[in-house]
Order: sequence, then structure tokens, then C-alpha cells
Amino acid sequence: MIDAHLETLGINSKIPPVSLLSDDFIKEVNKMGKNAKSKASEMEHAIRRHIKVNINKDPGLYKRFLKRMEEILERYKGNWDQIVEEFEKVRDDLEKGRKGENEESGLNEQELPFYDFIIFNAYNDEEVSVEQKEKIKALVIKLVSLLRVAIDKPNFWTGREAEIRKLQGDIDDLLDFSDIDSIAKMHSKLSVEIMNLAKRRHQELTNTL
Repeated sequence: MIDAHLETLGINSKIPPVSLLSDDFIKEVNKMGKNAKSKASEMEHAIRRHIKVNINKDPGLYKRFLKRMEEILERYKGNWDQIVEEFEKVRDDLEKGRKGENEESGLNEQELPFYDFIIFNAYNDEEVSVEQKEKIKALVIKLVSLLRVAIDKPNFWTGREAEIRKLQGDIDDLLDFSDIDSIAKMHSKLSVEIMNLAKRRHQELTNTL
């Protein structure tokens, strides 16, 4: 989807392949002088590429960034100086990642990706009440604790088929009997996708906070 959008826009990067979060990226963009439209195009290109590389490990977070970009482009259509300014803020927030989010949410950096993932898939754009959010947070804390214990074994994802099936069954039960209707009604689909996300986030889950 991201690649197709770039092709539609006809964006061809004019700066060397420098990491979006590198200090050198800003230096390269600034070499374009006062051409705000070119700067905005380069920044959009780089941000979308960065999202594409990272989205599988934290879908909820990077889908929010993608949505934020679309809103910026729509709100400031044609105002390239403002778009550049807003994209600079997006870049800064991408660099921060999830640091500090746990202070507000009560969840840690291992739990937040699963919380966002469940919210996005079970509720999409629906409003989620404070009471429901607290129930989901409690569920996610149990979920991540279950995952961490289960997968913290050598070569868990290869050669341990019985343990993988048991873990998925345990996750499916946890979701099904969560007393959260929006989650329970799609427990089978969510359990499979949570397992896939846990596999992609194996290193983060097995690291000690």
C-alpha cells in the first residue's frame, strides 16, 4: 500500500539513502535550500519508507503515524512550508518511538504494541470507553506475561510445535473468556495474529525491562 502510494505520487528520492533518524538526513534535506515542496516530498518518501520497514513489529504505532501523515497532507494541502514543519514533528516523534508512553498508560514498552494492536483490530475507528480500555490493559498484562514465560526458551518458534499449539490455545481462551465482547467475538483471528506479532517481537519480549 505504501509503495503504491509513492508510485502514484511520482516520488523519486533525490537524496542519498540516509536513515530518516540520522542527523545526516536533515543535512541532506536542507541542501535543497528554500524549495519547500521538494523538501516535503523527500520527507514524505523517507517517513513512508521508515514506516514500511518497521510496521510489522508494531502495527498499531506505525499505522497511527501513517494516518497522521495523511491528515497532515489533507489539512495543509499545497502549504509546503507547513507540511515540512509538521513532517519534522513526525520525524521527532518517530525517533522517540514509545518512550514515555507507559507513564501515561500504565503499560510498559513490551505491552503497549499488543494493546494498540488489539484496539486497532477489535475496534478499528470505534470509540473505546475508559472502562473498556482499563479492561483491555488488564487483559494485555496477562497476555504479555503468558507470552514471555512461554517463548523464553531456545528455538521456541522452530521445533516446538506442541508448545506453540498450546500457547495459541491458551491465548485463544484468554481472549474468548475476557468478558470483552469486541475481543471475544473475534478471538480465533486475534489469537493467530497475536502469535505472529509475538514471533516478530520475540527479542523485545524476552529482554528484561
